[in-house]
Amino acid sequence: MGPTITRHDLSSALIQILEARGVASPEDAVEVLGSPDDGVRLFVLVPSTRARAALADDLMKITGRRHPTAGDIWILDDAQSVALIKLSRTMHVKVYQQ
Repeated sequence: MGPTITRHDLSSALIQILEARGVASPEDAVEVLGSPDDGVRLFVLVPSTRARAALADDLMKITGRRHPTAGDIWILDDAQSVALIKLSRTMHVKVYQQ
């Protein structure tokens, strides 16, 4: 099993993605919830209205689902969380290379 992904890791990745996409105030544009049990590595993403469109395509590709679950939330497992973090690093590099 790889390194433990934390809520902070995932929140930071989402902020980078939202910044790269020009979403206003990205630091409060999505809420990340996680299980208090480190053995259960699932995260719930609750994007604000302004962040939904900016994240939708990436979350669809990463999760393989065409839509969020009821309530406009996305549930990510450990592998999906790692994929999102890798995406944010790629986007972060592209933004700073411009």
